[in-house]
Amino acid sequence: MKSSRAEFALSGGTPSFSEAIPFGQYHVPDEAGYRSVLERIEASGYFTNHGPLAREFEASLAEFLGVAHVVLCTNESLGLSMALKGMQVDGRVLVPALGYPELVESVVWAGLEPVFCDVDPETHQISPRILEAAAQDGVGAAVIMEMWGNRCDADGLMEVAQRCGLQVLFYPADGFGSMRGGRQITRPDQTTLFSFQSTRLLSTMEGGCLATDDDHFAAVLRNIRSSYGAGEPTAVPVTANGRFSELQAGLGLWGLERIDSSLEHNRALCDAYREAIGSAPGLTIYEVSEGVQSNHQCLVLRVDGERSGLSRDDLLRMLEAEHVVASRGIGPCLPEVPGFRAWATGGRLPVAEQLAHELLLLPVGSGMSVESASKIGGLVASAGQVLS
Repeated sequence: MKSSRAEFALSGGTPSFSEAIPFGQYHVPDEAGYRSVLERIEASGYFTNHGPLAREFEASLAEFLGVAHVVLCTNESLGLSMALKGMQVDGRVLVPALGYPELVESVVWAGLEPVFCDVDPETHQISPRILEAAAQDGVGAAVIMEMWGNRCDADGLMEVAQRCGLQVLFYPADGFGSMRGGRQITRPDQTTLFSFQSTRLLSTMEGGCLATDDDHFAAVLRNIRSSYGAGEPTAVPVTANGRFSELQAGLGLWGLERIDSSLEHNRALCDAYREAIGSAPGLTIYEVSEGVQSNHQCLVLRVDGERSGLSRDDLLRMLEAEHVVASRGIGPCLPEVPGFRAWATGGRLPVAEQLAHELLLLPVGSGMSVESASKIGGLVASAGQVLS
């Protein structure tokens, strides 16, 4: 742990790491692993068009998630648009103000209007209480984004949704591998969207999937995605080129076989962070809800600059100088994004606005060791007292 201002790289000291510590999971094959995937592709003669690896990956995911159907798609943004089109939403779509831009972009691509709502200060996501308060006239659906490896109160949300006549889509963007009550998906009767983007726990470099127990809706999604692998023809409002390549599927199968070791590695890193950060003033570690078993994809801190001595952005600059790539985790509050302001008509959303300026995500993933997590945690815990 650095104990004087001169030791910190911002003040001319030697950086804690000679090479940058990356942000993101990056559980990907070595050269031999890539070769084995490519050999399977060459042997089958398929590169895309719902080939054997894609079919195997869908079946493996369905078993892992405990659902009847998994529909792979090129990326999560297209998957979100496909789901909204398939749901044939009547009315506007509720989205959390604390979230990723694809929430808004996909709603608009689906020809629908987004409506922003605030989030719960503890979970950082839409709660049943918030959903009921935001279920105004003209809102026909809600996208429930599940944050930071946490899982939502799906039963409570569905009770409100059914009472208010809302359709619901669950989106645990970074929640693959997390469980609530021992289940990967609490409500498989409602569609859940997962992301396999490069920084996720299970990565296909780019990609996503929609999981559901609804036979008819799964058929709709497959027919929207592409004629390849569509199964029984079903009337759909649109079609899209959402096909999943064999290389994506091969990488996904590789990662799924090793998911337990990836989860254990993440858990060890987060435990090391917690011990190193301890009860440092102004730093609050995000905790998942009771009954949730997290995938520990990231270590999330809420930074109170007045108490810690440094703001969230000050800590980011300090870590960058030490060759540590951390993240704000989320961009500005979505209604503050210039391209989205036309839909920001409901007044201020104070919780989302505050969180967007206070959250700091520390790196967790395959490029990290427990020793590195302890060192980074120590830097964050001591910086406010030494540099302020």
